[in-house]
Amino acid sequence: MAYGSGNGHYGVHRPRWGQKGSKWTPTDISGNVLWLSAGYGCYSDDGGTTPSGDGDVIAFLRDRSGNGYDATQTNNTKRPILKTNIQNGEPVMRFDGIDDVLIVPRMEGKFSAGFTWFVVAKVDDGHPSATKVFWGSMDAQDYPPNIYQYFNIMLVTNGKIKIGVRSGEVIKTRYPHTLGDGASDFFIIDARADPADKFGAYYNGSSSDTPIDITSLNWDNIAGENTERIAIGARWRDGAVEDNYYFDGDIAELIIYGRPLSDSERSKVRNYLAEKYDITIN
Repeated sequence: MAYGSGNGHYGVHRPRWGQKGSKWTPTDISGNVLWLSAGYGCYSDDGGTTPSGDGDVIAFLRDRSGNGYDATQTNNTKRPILKTNIQNGEPVMRFDGIDDVLIVPRMEGKFSAGFTWFVVAKVDDGHPSATKVFWGSMDAQDYPPNIYQYFNIMLVTNGKIKIGVRSGEVIKTRYPHTLGDGASDFFIIDARADPADKFGAYYNGSSSDTPIDITSLNWDNIAGENTERIAIGARWRDGAVEDNYYFDGDIAELIIYGRPLSDSERSKVRNYLAEKYDITIN
């Protein structure tokens, strides 16, 4: 079968992770808002009827959470490419760093209690000449100029992975790891935000930064109407994709929960991703 087929399989040799035959999936943990993976529900047409094969564009990527937040791109020149058998036999979405981006619909009210998210990715250059965004959302509507609300994950030019949340003039940022120059290996980044407590971010299960208090943030603004829409491979800003910061590299999987997961719950998701993509975690 081809990639993007209804049951999420490719080939005929082994079951895909999270499909029938697997013992556990991310949806077994409550609060799963969004689950996108390159090996499931990839289509090369807007209507989601023609499965993407190796080297084909991704116009439509089905949300596996059951919430219907499918990621789409209507402009053919801005669509990432599906590449198969890349990491531990798994496929990836390949973004060109120029204008490739997928858009997820507004996830109304899903992050009012905070969030936990996971992304599996690699970058083509750990020290890019310009900052790159894995995914993110930024909004200044109904606020004074340059007073923003946002959440995003970025790779800055000195190799630091920067993960931030912001409300107005209050910014909370974590730097869980610094990448070396050149192409990276695949890695798992996860972040957990509890509006009543702390914000922490982790690289392959560990972090160079301890969690930081975020009780001073106006979480209602961060989880507001416009910052609930995200761009994958770029950043959504003020009603459109921000025309810079495009991601250059591969994204294999993105999982978002609408609440701060416990340590044991996060370990389950990390272990699932680590085994699936053959990534060593700490």
